[in-house]
Amino acid sequence: MLGIASDKDIKDMSIVMDTGLSSKNNIDFLLNGNNMPRFLASIPLASNISKKLIEFVRPNIDQFNRSFFIWTTLISGITKPFMWDSSHKLHAHIFNDQLTEAIARANLFGNLADKSDKILSGEIILEQDDPFSKFLRVVKSKSKKSGLIVRYNNGIIRKSLSTSGWMVVLSNFVKSAPEAIKIFRDKDVIERSFYVLKNSLDTDLYMCRKNMFIQNKAFIIFISLILTSHIHRVMIDNNLYKKFTMKELIKTMESHKIIYIKSDKILLPATAEQKMIYSAFGLKTPE
Repeated sequence: MLGIASDKDIKDMSIVMDTGLSSKNNIDFLLNGNNMPRFLASIPLASNISKKLIEFVRPNIDQFNRSFFIWTTLISGITKPFMWDSSHKLHAHIFNDQLTEAIARANLFGNLADKSDKILSGEIILEQDDPFSKFLRVVKSKSKKSGLIVRYNNGIIRKSLSTSGWMVVLSNFVKSAPEAIKIFRDKDVIERSFYVLKNSLDTDLYMCRKNMFIQNKAFIIFISLILTSHIHRVMIDNNLYKKFTMKELIKTMESHKIIYIKSDKILLPATAEQKMIYSAFGLKTPE
């Protein structure tokens, strides 16, 4: 796919890659292709590149002038120049979500405290294959009532939390951290919306045996994505994501219905939220 994309003369094409596609070979391929496309790549946090960049900015990222909202999430971000190799200079965007980082720390500490209490009470025995065994060490102690002491491997605990809430992105065209994270969040919305549409519209193309049926379903998917993209844009422009997810917005509007009783047509009254959504989309509330 990357080969087809990079060989085509598509001037306005941008490739957005999750960590699964952001291998060194793929990025080298894009940088050295005949028509180098614009790309934005999320780098795996386990890679040396991510670890070094995170440790480099960690002391300075928690500052007011480096914080911004992406919808309802407060993110801190720094952009640094990064030499991929001797010929290619990229923009490295490093992000920290302090809330996600704090939740990961609280969850791990809580689980370790719970595990330690159960070990000391004799409720459980720490097995070697237990996922928490790398964090805890149980030793015998005559001075303790339980006969045991639980010691924490703080070095491994710190290491396991060192990338929680962080994200590293490399790009050859996006120069600002807020723009880079916004592109990724927009991509996630489209992907989640496509997944919902695929399930609700029964758009599994492999179930079609005739070419005509495949084309019909592909057309429905195409129209659905156009509608989804428009809804997403309206929600961003009107700050609707502060109140709804896209799924919640659609669910809210589903209840505004016309009921037919014999020959009578009854329009259910619109709620305040439904009126707000109609207004955001430039529509008059039906009466």
